Amino acid sequence: MANNKKRKASSSINDADANSTKTSKSGRLLKATAKATAKLTAPISTFVKKVKLKEKAKTSASSDAESTAPSQHDDTSPIEVPTDNKDHPISVASSSDEESEDDDGETGGADDLTEAPRPKGMKTPVYAFFKSDPVFQRIDGRPCHVFTCAAAHCRNPTNTVRRYLDTKDSNSTSGLRKHAEKCWGAEALKAAQTAADANTVRSSGILASGSFSGAIDKIFERFGKGRVTYSHRAHTKVESRAECVRWVAESLRPVGVVGDRQFLSISKTGRPDHYIPSPSTVSRDLKNSFVKCRTRIAKYLQEYDGALSFATYAWTSPNHRAFVAFTVHLEHNGVPLSLLLDFVEVPRSHSGMNLAMEFTKLLSDFGIEEKVSTILSVTCDNATNNNSMVTELAKHVDAFPGAAAQTRCFTHVVNLSAKSLIRVFDAPEKEGEEDGGDGRVAAELAMLGEDVVDDDGDADGDLDGELEDKDEDEDELAGVFDAEGWVDERAGMSDAEREVLDTSVAPVRKALWKLRKTSFAIVRSSTILLPRWRELCKQNGLKVRVMPRDVSTRWDSSHDMGAFGLEYRVVVNAITGEKSSGLRDYELAEEEWEIIEELVKVLKVFKHATLFFSRGTPNLASVIPAMDKIDEILTTNSLDDKTFQPCIRAACSLAKKTLNRYYDKTDHSENYRIAMVLHPRFKLDYFRRADWDDEWVQAARTITEDAFNNSYRDRAISGAHTPAVPISSNIPSSAPTGNMFDATFAAPPANAPPPDSELDRYLASPVEASVRDALAWWWERRFVYPRLSRMAMDYLSIPATSVEVERVFSRGRILLNHLRNRLLGQTMCSLMCLNSWSKAGFMKDTDVLAAVRSAEEIPGEEDVRMPAGWDDIVIA
Repeated sequence: MANNKKRKASSSINDADANSTKTSKSGRLLKATAKATAKLTAPISTFVKKVKLKEKAKTSASSDAESTAPSQHDDTSPIEVPTDNKDHPISVASSSDEESEDDDGETGGADDLTEAPRPKGMKTPVYAFFKSDPVFQRIDGRPCHVFTCAAAHCRNPTNTVRRYLDTKDSNSTSGLRKHAEKCWGAEALKAAQTAADANTVRSSGILASGSFSGAIDKIFERFGKGRVTYSHRAHTKVESRAECVRWVAESLRPVGVVGDRQFLSISKTGRPDHYIPSPSTVSRDLKNSFVKCRTRIAKYLQEYDGALSFATYAWTSPNHRAFVAFTVHLEHNGVPLSLLLDFVEVPRSHSGMNLAMEFTKLLSDFGIEEKVSTILSVTCDNATNNNSMVTELAKHVDAFPGAAAQTRCFTHVVNLSAKSLIRVFDAPEKEGEEDGGDGRVAAELAMLGEDVVDDDGDADGDLDGELEDKDEDEDELAGVFDAEGWVDERAGMSDAEREVLDTSVAPVRKALWKLRKTSFAIVRSSTILLPRWRELCKQNGLKVRVMPRDVSTRWDSSHDMGAFGLEYRVVVNAITGEKSSGLRDYELAEEEWEIIEELVKVLKVFKHATLFFSRGTPNLASVIPAMDKIDEILTTNSLDDKTFQPCIRAACSLAKKTLNRYYDKTDHSENYRIAMVLHPRFKLDYFRRADWDDEWVQAARTITEDAFNNSYRDRAISGAHTPAVPISSNIPSSAPTGNMFDATFAAPPANAPPPDSELDRYLASPVEASVRDALAWWWERRFVYPRLSRMAMDYLSIPATSVEVERVFSRGRILLNHLRNRLLGQTMCSLMCLNSWSKAGFMKDTDVLAAVRSAEEIPGEEDVRMPAGWDDIVIA
């Protein structure tokens, strides 16, 4: 107040001076200054008065309270601070370090603070690692905000961070970052910093469990592009080489891209001395980085406490080079982890013996041949060479159990079953085949059949992105179904059954033939029919899309074409009904549209199954319930004479036979039943409700008990404890997607008396029908069932399909298209593996920088071939 009076006195003097020198320029300036000063000091005066009144009231209240209840901490009574983020709980760690950096560019003196101020800069991503409402306290008379770590188990000495408000860096976040990095890890903190703000981190749900788990790529996936920042400092030569390695690996680019003239022009224009490594340098650095990361993964697998599962797939590239890929599947902090271990060129017969030799070499290279006894499964498709590979592995690796460890790719089983159904309606192989007496239709069907099989896919390759890209090479796959396990179920039919089928199939074939002809004609007439098609779509208020083609090697193309035709029926009828289109012969009658609808209805179950098992990496526990559901639907359809044509019902019966053939093969592996018993949604209750014989239910329990007793019961555990009360599930169930396989299969059974062993306690507890993520469920209960949880996470990490390894080859098309032939197999392997490892968080900057520093730059534009033994793994 004294200062305020001085300012006012000064203001009066200045006013007097100004009045005496009104005509002078300096006088006018002094007057303006005085007015501005008075305006600024008025709020300060008002604020000081309010503070004194509050201090007086607080002193009076505290003296009254002391007379009735003595305080333990006079200067540290907490005051809750409201924030703008109450709806978003924060999670991460903090340390009790004091802040030292002024990251937000604000200063603050707080000597006279008597009430809780609102923290500034709470939108910064680092705040997401702490609870949303910091507490205002006075510590030794100094005002401060206390941030509480949101981690379930804070790894710092204390779970709070103090930020004093009487310093110039009162808005610094350095202490918060240090605490978060120690508690949550540098990768989690680094990933969070890419988010736009703290709310983005909170809404991602990654930190909601109170601990960081999962691959770092999932964080970037949820945050999206986030905030991108660039340094003002240019890269050093070593850093530039490391960045180029990351670029070509993560974007799957050939190493020669760094020597591209336009790229060099963009990089060096305006800064001609900017360093770009040569293609040969990047090629060599890439392979050295591959070895560093490979060594890290080998060490991780050797030290991994659980069992391992593998998947393999063989592929021939568009430029006719043969490769085999191997992936390993395991659990990491309650999240399924899939890593590409090798992408090797095998320019010889992919026989079972050769594949087994490559697999054995892989185990030896990674130093995990001694862990073979912990290999639970090898997932592959139903090709006969894969069956031989599993048999040969059992001969060469003593501890490998052979066929008992083979998991057949379920999407491939679905494909074979659907193939049995749709094959009935394929075009006849010759004109003499029965077609209901219409010779012209038979001839057209035969001609169409040639188009479907031999078409190279160029017609629909690029229509403004309207057609879905094909994941498989159609030419390569044509006619190989016999080798991959497909059996023509018609051969098992009696002559009478076959005659009835051939007679009744003609209407369905004719309807499909018309729809196929229409789709081919529209796609191939890019100047007449395609523009007219688009115009009709707009006129009828439909999204402009092109009808999918029906390709013989992709059964689901028949479903997609039929479903699309039904949705765009009005447009199909319009364009085929126009005389100018030349498609009048392909116009579908009402009864033919009904046939298409019936066919789409029976194929729907296969489409849903394929989509369901193509999500991420589905676990093995879903296979038997899915098979039961498909079998139930096929049985119902084959008996429904009111809804379906006789030939469609007969086709459903053929598909059911194929499915049952592979259903029986699940008995050869105990993994299916063990995985189901260890899934909290199924346990033994599913088998009972599915009317399995009591002896089969008991057998499922017995094999699970034997596996637990033999491999897990006596395992040493570290740091585990058993809570007095089992924890409840807080894992959210997935939102419904409309897929029939999302439905819950089990309901809770009656409670049983509490037994002693982990397995008995688990089986006696109620089935949790809402659990969809079984791995997360077991990870949450790893202290309740320390040994059984390890077993459950091992078996539930077995992939039910080879989809993940097949996707490797889908990405491989980016590199090995039909125009690229000079890329070395070593480079291809390095690029594909580093691409996978980077997404999983195993491509560390330290490894890449160490690899780059290990060798000098080399000139040239050629892909560098490394000497023999270049990729040997040596663990210090």
